[in-house]
Amino acid sequence: MAAVFKFHVQEGYEWVLAERREDRKMFRSLGADRVAAEWTPVWVVLLREDGGQTFRRSDAPWLSSDAPVFREGAKAVVERAVAGDAEFLPLACKTANFSLMHVTRIIDALDLDHSEIEWLAPGERILRIRRHVFRPDWLRGVAAFKIPQYMNGAVFVSESVVDAVRTANLEGIGFQEVWRDTL
Repeated sequence: MAAVFKFHVQEGYEWVLAERREDRKMFRSLGADRVAAEWTPVWVVLLREDGGQTFRRSDAPWLSSDAPVFREGAKAVVERAVAGDAEFLPLACKTANFSLMHVTRIIDALDLDHSEIEWLAPGERILRIRRHVFRPDWLRGVAAFKIPQYMNGAVFVSESVVDAVRTANLEGIGFQEVWRDTL
């Protein structure tokens, strides 16, 4: 893995909102276990306009960087790219078919000594990562992952996932590079 990215909101594109606040919290607390077998689709609403602004159609309407959502065609592209590192959970929506990407690969790959981190509780729970430094050897062959110290934080993906999305010309899916292996 030469670089690590996280999903990034794209201005002017659609959003998805959980109908119930407790469902939004549930997305953040899914953990690493596969849950597809017992999953009940959560109701979401597609936000196509707000305050007089009409949003463009997105293949991945924004929910958050820790809970990426995809339309069916985009889901197929990303699902192939992430292989077994995530499962895709259907969401219920009156206007479109969406799936939530639930990353099940957790890797303790963040170099805590060299990253710039704001801790909620020192050495226990991360509030924010200002500068990411990863252990490159731990990321070989990994397409999507989360880190154990920041389970409610961003989903990280490899350059191969970004390339797959760009090659498929998917709309409204943004990425922010957070780290690049310079060796």
